[in-house]
Amino acid sequence: MSKNLVFGIGAVIGIILLALAVMATMTAIQWGQIDRDGAAIGWGVVAFFLAVAGIGSIAGSANHAFRVMGRPAEHH
Repeated sequence: MSKNLVFGIGAVIGIILLALAVMATMTAIQWGQIDRDGAAIGWGVVAFFLAVAGIGSIAGSANHAFRVMGRPAEHH
């Protein structure tokens, strides 16, 4: 697989996760507006972890595609 394809797949997954994080944040805000603080906190936590996963997916894919795949294999 080419480096750009590997990065593209990881980036698309990361963008999907970040979109889900935005949706979870909006849901948390809506729950907070109707005084459901427990649900708002729960959705906020979900949004945080989705954002971390999305950023990690993009960063990890970039690292793998351009640093790990970019060097020759080591002799075992």
